[in-house]
Amino acid sequence: MADLDTIQAFEERSFNAWPTRRSLLAGGWLYRLGDGYTNRANSINAIAQRPSFEGVLQFAEALYGENRLPPVFRLSPLAPPQADAALEHAGYTAYSPTVVMTAPIATVAAAPDISIETHPSEEWLAGFARLTGLSEGNAAAHGFIVGAILQQAAFATVRHQGKEV
Repeated sequence: MADLDTIQAFEERSFNAWPTRRSLLAGGWLYRLGDGYTNRANSINAIAQRPSFEGVLQFAEALYGENRLPPVFRLSPLAPPQADAALEHAGYTAYSPTVVMTAPIATVAAAPDISIETHPSEEWLAGFARLTGLSEGNAAAHGFIVGAILQQAAFATVRHQGKEV
């Protein structure tokens, strides 16, 4: 496992790569509210290394309740160890684990079945919608997220036996 500084750097990059409409920083936690489209854009995340969890659950439930969203906690290794047990005790269940893998960009870009663009083309957007089952109702939210990325980005298309996967 990577050290906490590396994990924190990856978390910052992932938040920048998947912006949300509204967010709130409080006590080392980032509360993201993105109209319900995707868990990452609508989640509670530790952004400091092992911040206190005291009061976080109650605050999150009130904030997300006011916005008619379910509170979804993403517990990276930055979260304090007691957060998982506190959430389980409150009736929350773990689901959809994330695995982060890295590779040198030159290696990825050189792969024959991968094409990388600096901006999302109409073909890329349509392929994303088709392959992820993006509903028409979420297309606007997805368009907002992709359009709100402020840093240099890459949009990859992977093909297997000539078909987008």
